[in-house]
Amino acid sequence: MERDFLATHLIRWVEPMCRRILEKTKHPYFAAVGELLVTFTRRDLATLEDLLGPSDGSPVPVYAEGIASPTN
Repeated sequence: MERDFLATHLIRWVEPMCRRILEKTKHPYFAAVGELLVTFTRRDLATLEDLLGPSDGSPVPVYAEGIASPTN
């Protein structure tokens, strides 16, 4: 579940958000934290994909099909 969450949700907004931080910040602390977040997220996903194989990119993974969502 973590692998699929990282691949289908977190990576998609973390990287653009951190690029925006790097563009806007003048403080090296925030630039470093943004770079660290992107690096950590990418490595975490790579480790999980090495162990489990790649995510299929589906927003609703096979193991979650049929589970009631909060909107149901």
